[in-house]
Amino acid sequence: MANDIGRFRGPLGDSGYWELPNRGYEWDFGLSLGPYRTGQQHIITPLGTKIRDYKYWDQTDEELESLAAEITIKALEVLWEKFEAPPFRYLVAIPPNHTGKPSLPRQVCRRISERYPERFADKSGSITRLRELDSVKGIHKGSRAEYVKGAWAIDSTSFPAPPKDSGVLIVDDVYDTGSTMREMSRTVRRQFARDVAQFVLTLSHVETRDWNQG
Repeated sequence: MANDIGRFRGPLGDSGYWELPNRGYEWDFGLSLGPYRTGQQHIITPLGTKIRDYKYWDQTDEELESLAAEITIKALEVLWEKFEAPPFRYLVAIPPNHTGKPSLPRQVCRRISERYPERFADKSGSITRLRELDSVKGIHKGSRAEYVKGAWAIDSTSFPAPPKDSGVLIVDDVYDTGSTMREMSRTVRRQFARDVAQFVLTLSHVETRDWNQG
């Protein structure tokens, strides 16, 4: 099934994934691991439900570690299915809006890089937050891009340009309008003089109305 919001691949359940739309060509390829959609295209996966719970409610360290381990396994399975050799070297987790909340994307990046240190390097610590951001959930969709504009910068001393013929994988927790993902993509492109291939991985694909039902 497909339209301007993307395409779902594979069987319903946690073995499928969602290819993200890329209308403005901000990235080379994007996918979501656990769709949670209750609107026009009703697709709720077990993994998407768990990520939704992570966004809504506090979790114990053990629950977060268990979810991060589950996501890491699926992320690697999907990436190796899609790419015989993943065409990126660096991993970048988008920082959470609230500094006190544990970052699930950061844990996933760390786990992937620890499992394959010769192939991947986690550069999430090189992202500097230039200003605090509140949750974008209550912000009108049309205003979100402007709200997150210029929110982050990259420390070039610890995040050099990727090797030639390599790129960057940007990881976020949920994809709704894609505003935060696009801004991080632009931040990476602004950092380097040459174009850098970019691939985006979001843990869940939602609709705004989904977050207003809890």
